[in-house]
Amino acid sequence: MVVESRRDFLVGLFVLTALGIVTGTLIVTSGLGDVRYNLYMRTESAQDLTRDTRIFLQGLEIGRIQQINPVRSAKAGSLSFIGRLSISERFPDGTALKLPRGTKALIAQTSPLAAPVVQIVTPRDLRDAVYLQPGDTIESERRTNTMDDLSGIATKLSSEVESLLGETRRMMLSTNRVVARSDSMIATASPLVQRVLTDLTGTLERSDRVLASLEPRIPALSDSITAALTETRQLLKRLDDVAINANSLATENRASIRETLEHLHRSSIQMDHFIDQVSRRPIRMLTGVKVQKADSDGVQP
Repeated sequence: MVVESRRDFLVGLFVLTALGIVTGTLIVTSGLGDVRYNLYMRTESAQDLTRDTRIFLQGLEIGRIQQINPVRSAKAGSLSFIGRLSISERFPDGTALKLPRGTKALIAQTSPLAAPVVQIVTPRDLRDAVYLQPGDTIESERRTNTMDDLSGIATKLSSEVESLLGETRRMMLSTNRVVARSDSMIATASPLVQRVLTDLTGTLERSDRVLASLEPRIPALSDSITAALTETRQLLKRLDDVAINANSLATENRASIRETLEHLHRSSIQMDHFIDQVSRRPIRMLTGVKVQKADSDGVQP
């Protein structure tokens, strides 16, 4: 009996110890011992925001959303939402956590698979800052989450791919039409091409026969051309010699030639005078014609 009682006591003590450890762990991890205060966040949409959405300040978790309630504007008649933020009063080291006025909340998604979080963005200039009090309201902005960005990119790529496919289809249709026209042109031109090739074949055969007949005569023709060129050179040389001799002869007999030309000139004048007198009076053929006298410049009547 004593042994059983001792065993039951140890078991009960172990169970109580385990329960105490679990309870203490839950208290520590749940933050029940932290002192918190409430701030309010105004947002145009409550999309992806839940009661347990985490709140970060430069990467450090400082609170969570407790409630999200709709609010309708009396003037504009639009619907917005107010989220109640539960913010820790102190940092883990005990330093007071104070947020200056002008602080905004940025609703963003840090990764494609993670839930959206609220990031607290404080003003850069904190000199002479006035801090928020419990119950104050801050404005919020929403950054497009990664899934929306991916969705937009996918939509854009889909439209671009669809446009590209449309262009490809139109190009294929144009190509098919060009190929069909090419086939018809080839079918039409094929007989003409065959006829031209046949005529060309006959022409080439005749050219081969002509070249075959001319080939034995080419050496003789070359010799004849060479001999003709040689004789032409000799003839040109002789003509050159004759021209040189004629030039020298003309130079030596220039005075005699000039005198002969003058006699011929006077004779032609006398002959003209004779013909003129006879034509006027034919009887002068019997009586004679008076000869013209010549002066220093020429012949005169």
